[in-house]
Amino acid sequence: MDVESKLKLFQETRERIIAEGSELSQSRKRIENVLDQDSFLELNLFVKTADDWGKEVITGAGTIDDRPVFIYSQCPSSNGGVLSGQGVKKILSLLEQAGSTGTPLIGILDGSGVQVDDNLMALQNFGQLFSKYTTYSGIIPLITVAAGPCPGGLGFIAGLSDFIFSVQGKTEIFINSPQAVKDVTGEELSGRDLGGAEVLTQKSGVTHFQAKKEEEVFPQLRTLLSYLPLNNMEEPPTGESGDDPNRIGPDLKTLLPSGTWDYNVKELINGLADQNGFFEVQSGYADNLVIGFIRLNGLPVGVVANQPGELLGCLDVDSCDKGARFVRFCDAFNMPILTLVDVPGYLPSASQEKKGIIRNGSKLIFAYAESSVPKITLITGRCYGSAGVSMGSKFLGVDQVIAWPTAEIGALTPEALAGVLSVSRENAEKRVSPYEAAARGLIDDVIIPEESRAKIIYAFEFIRTKRQKMPGKKHGNFQV
Repeated sequence: MDVESKLKLFQETRERIIAEGSELSQSRKRIENVLDQDSFLELNLFVKTADDWGKEVITGAGTIDDRPVFIYSQCPSSNGGVLSGQGVKKILSLLEQAGSTGTPLIGILDGSGVQVDDNLMALQNFGQLFSKYTTYSGIIPLITVAAGPCPGGLGFIAGLSDFIFSVQGKTEIFINSPQAVKDVTGEELSGRDLGGAEVLTQKSGVTHFQAKKEEEVFPQLRTLLSYLPLNNMEEPPTGESGDDPNRIGPDLKTLLPSGTWDYNVKELINGLADQNGFFEVQSGYADNLVIGFIRLNGLPVGVVANQPGELLGCLDVDSCDKGARFVRFCDAFNMPILTLVDVPGYLPSASQEKKGIIRNGSKLIFAYAESSVPKITLITGRCYGSAGVSMGSKFLGVDQVIAWPTAEIGALTPEALAGVLSVSRENAEKRVSPYEAAARGLIDDVIIPEESRAKIIYAFEFIRTKRQKMPGKKHGNFQV
């Protein structure tokens, strides 16, 4: 066959593969919706999978806002939505390239699992995927869009990711199928009952974002990536803030119109952020703790904040787990952390004790104490007991702790202190005042609320080049 014939065969084969793939699924369309226009470079196009030419999963690279990413998309209509061994190899190859080049990986999952014609090979396929996701965790951002069913092992691929997006009415992530549950317990449940988007975002906390329609996921994903560095060796992407760093706000009297501490901390976060922009993570799950990303004078920052309007701001099992994972992500990717504290304690409940509040509370303490990124804490209200210590206190290595005049800091509340020490209520209140804490060096400054944005921005400017070397060890025994 001459050169011209070979080139013609190549072109015909390539066009047929792409055409058949386009007819079979919306995989390429999903990739196009994520990436910048005309930026997709398909890889491993000619790999033969169980259903002819690699259509069961499409792999490649492209850009989002001119920044590189690797991406793959599973095709639910090819090979019955099952990943064959060859399909798994395509994903593993992509993972290797993403990890070795320090480039984020996006996986769009929508299928019925991994091929089990050969049971042992199925174990190998799952195991290799689990291993590679674990290897590159903390090295590159790992993001999953659960666009449809993700049963069994596919669910763990999502679980091993840093952030997971779900779609109402489509996403189903579960380990045991409805039939398996029925066989064991007799319960008749659907896939959505076990792991639909609402369950995942509000009950189990498995997923971080929920969209009503698939089309709404892709702008959210692009926004998320705009805050993140490409890998653990880079700093977060900074830019022009378009906002005055010395802007006054928030107004305490506006924030607390009733004179009580029943307020929405998201209003405070928005007031501090550039352009009042707050990108919340895991909204709807463990709402007594709010997490997400903001920019301060153009610098991306992770925020952890107690929510007084939910469970009085108390920490519980779910919120501790939520906060710990987020703090660890920020630390892994060099993202400064701002903590807003208004916590009366851990939620008092026999149920909480039985669910393991000690174990989960330890996660939050561990995450803060282990982190080495720049950290600033603002105490706005109550900061009591070990819960106050857990929320980014000076004792856990936070660089600067500042407080509003309204802050109350102590091992016990004034009421409890008055009873234990047999002192007047007035005397007890003085012992928990921010000025007492400042006098003892437990906090660095007391500021008026309206100065918060400027003070925090100024403080981060001074500590953003912080370098902290931790003691040499393989790793700590994180409480899981």
